[in-house]
Amino acid sequence: MASEAGGLHLYSAGTPNGHKARIALAELMLPYTLHKVDLAAGARKQPDFLRLNPAGKIPVLIDRNAKVPSSGTGSPDGSFVLPESGAIMFYLADAKAGAKGASLLPADRVARTECLSWVLYQAAHLEGPTHTVVTGLVFGMPHSAETMQEAVEDMRAGFRHLDARIAQTGGWLAAGQFSIADVACISGVLFCSNLLGMDLRAEYPRLGAWLDAALARPAVRQGLKTPEPCPFLAEEADTARKQMLQAARRRLARLGLQLRAEA
Repeated sequence: MASEAGGLHLYSAGTPNGHKARIALAELMLPYTLHKVDLAAGARKQPDFLRLNPAGKIPVLIDRNAKVPSSGTGSPDGSFVLPESGAIMFYLADAKAGAKGASLLPADRVARTECLSWVLYQAAHLEGPTHTVVTGLVFGMPHSAETMQEAVEDMRAGFRHLDARIAQTGGWLAAGQFSIADVACISGVLFCSNLLGMDLRAEYPRLGAWLDAALARPAVRQGLKTPEPCPFLAEEADTARKQMLQAARRRLARLGLQLRAEA
């Protein structure tokens, strides 16, 4: 994982949004230096991090081998600083793809755009409810019951849409291959289905099969284990998973949410 000082540097944490770039880096077999951002300690709001991303959000990628003329990049040496997980995945995959395409991003213009459309779908329709569910149930952020209920319903709507899409493709989300479109969705589906107590394989069978296929990929599992193991990977210690789920259940009970799918 470690890179030379002048290579790629990723600022990230163990959240669904933070996992995307790490999975992409693992799939593309790109060396990088990981800088863990301690969200619980408020590191993303500190001046050093805000210089990299004024929005105060992870992940952020720095490519010290790419220089940009703008002085407002957030990096004193002019290195390319890139926030936003979707843009980071595209940048990494595009750099590795070349003229013939490669892992995570095809060369064909239509296929590439199809991949990008699903990355944007995730950002527009799934990232918001995923953030609400995870921050509310894992970190205890005080969202209202109405906000949490809306997030649950939006998440289920997204899962239905993904399930229907996979029924059409028979496999991955776009371009007939595992791509940045799939990487964008993996961790959010994994986290939210567990936190909300869904039986994903029963309720959304094609999405469940898709997630199983994604988790069978060694690079996906590698990305989900950095900087700390995702508690929802089957081989991880039951203690961490049970503690997280118990806390989530208590918070769900206090909110009195309707978690069942519509009939």
